[in-house]
Parts: sequence; C-alpha cells; structure tokens
Amino acid sequence: ETNIDTWEIIKLSRIYKNLDTSHIAHVVLDANTNRLLKETRGDDGAYLLVARSDSNLSLQKVALNLPYFSLMRQEQPKVTIVNGTSQPGLAEETSNWMKDIGFNISTIGNADVKNTDQTIIYDLTSGNKLSSAKSLMALFNVSEVNKPTTSINPAPTDDFYIILGKDRVVNN
Repeated sequence: ETNIDTWEIIKLSRIYKNLDTSHIAHVVLDANTNRLLKETRGDDGAYLLVARSDSNLSLQKVALNLPYFSLMRQEQPKVTIVNGTSQPGLAEETSNWMKDIGFNISTIGNADVKNTDQTIIYDLTSGNKLSSAKSLMALFNVSEVNKPTTSINPAPTDDFYIILGKDRVVNN
C-alpha cells in the first residue's frame, strides 16, 4: 500500500528516467540486522521503524552522510577502538553500532590513559580511504583525523585507530 497518487508515480518515473543512478546510495533499513532500529506499530496499525532510544548514534547523522557511508562500505575500513575514559563498556558499545553501519572492527580495548576529553581518530592509510575518514569525522563530530604517532599501537592491518573521549560518554 502507498499514499502516493498515480500522477505522482508518473512524475517520479519521468524524473528517475533522467537520473544518473551511479550516484544513488542504496541502503536497506532493517531492524533484524541493524541494532539502531526497532520495529513498532503506529496508532493506525502502520508498520514503523524507529530509532532505539538507547542508541548512541543519530539516524539523522547517518542519513545526512549516506554518500560517505555508501562509499565507506566499498573501502571496507578496519578499525581499532580503545576507551580513553573511565566509563566501562564504551569501546564495546561504540563497536556495536559501528558494525551496524558497516565498519569492520578489528580490536576493542582500553587506552593507557583514562582522561581523554575529545575523541581522537588516527588515519593509518595516509589519506587513502577518504570516504571512511569523512564518515568517522561525521560520526564522532571531529573536525580532522590525525596522523599516527608512536603513542598508539594499532594492528598491522588497521586503517583507523580511535581513542574514545569523554565526549562519547552519555550521562543517564
């Protein structure tokens, strides 16, 4: 069923005919495979997918960055996430929703320092996975990715190394 009128379908088909579809991101939203969503029913009985209230990721943020996320999936970045705060389980929680988006999380753990204020992202690809870097910047609200330093210990196959900061902690 749809609430789209016949004339609207005809108009959309004419518009679609002239589109370059190679630049269209195709994303399937499914509550069974995406922990960001849950199924519910509207007052009128309509089937709805809504954001889980406990999700630490904004669906709006994902929607606004779909082009980067689509290209990021093609790049298949491998990421290590370490918790730079005293909040237990933050790296695992972050890992879970990042997997839902399409990141390959190779390692999670704790950072040596537990008082990191802002999340830090290290790009170990020398800028070769730009869409992945932009996706991470959008997800974590950071303005740049950093070059690796000797203070981090990434896996040899990692593309990005993330130290979670206090900005990721949600106060309940």
